[in-house]
Amino acid sequence: MTHLRPMLNVLSLSLALGLSGSVMADIAPPPQPQEAPPVVEESPAADLEKAEEKRKAGLALDAAVERVQKAYEGIKALRADVTQTSRLSSLAREEVQKGNITMAKPGRMRWVFTEPVERLFVSDGKTLYMYSKDDNQVIVQPLQGQSGIGVDFLLGLGDIRKDFEVASVVETEYHQAGRDALALTPKKPTGAISRMIFSVDGDSGLVQEVWTFDGMGNRTHLQFDGLTVNPELDNTQFEFTPPEGAEVLEAGGF
Repeated sequence: MTHLRPMLNVLSLSLALGLSGSVMADIAPPPQPQEAPPVVEESPAADLEKAEEKRKAGLALDAAVERVQKAYEGIKALRADVTQTSRLSSLAREEVQKGNITMAKPGRMRWVFTEPVERLFVSDGKTLYMYSKDDNQVIVQPLQGQSGIGVDFLLGLGDIRKDFEVASVVETEYHQAGRDALALTPKKPTGAISRMIFSVDGDSGLVQEVWTFDGMGNRTHLQFDGLTVNPELDNTQFEFTPPEGAEVLEAGGF
């Protein structure tokens, strides 16, 4: 503690003699001016490098969007196994459903969930039927505008650039080797979807996974496995007749 004694002696003396702050300022060594931190200015070369990186990123995004759009414009039908994981923010839990999906242009779809309960979604291109086996209930509604803009695109009813603002995905959790991650925000506000993420095969342009988000903080993840392009189809699978005794409810639009 000996190094503190000169400071304490000066302080004691100043109090005993009633020295003013100005006198103490005269006794104390003048404060040393602090140097301002150096200003780092980026060189014109660095600015050009950033601009070039931004340009390349924009070109890569445009190329990825073009691959996806062309891929789905050239597809007549597809089939895949699907796992849907829904995270409900209000319940703080996840719900997992498994099944398969078949899609065919224009606007035809058969989506079958087999686990944990049986549900069926069928569209003939004009009308969408939703059947719950446990409830023995069918909901009928027009397809257009009801199936969701993400599904509309997969059905060949949508256009990425027309329907969405598209950007590269920032979050690393959605990035995978050999894939493009596209963030899509609907140009027309919708309560069902506030944002989507497509995980797209970098070669074929086919969507392998989809995440959808709504304004309530809920997230749904669709993973497609065993994706088959242009399989031979029995078109009668896109027809639906309500089971005998089922309750049939018609939604708006009819």
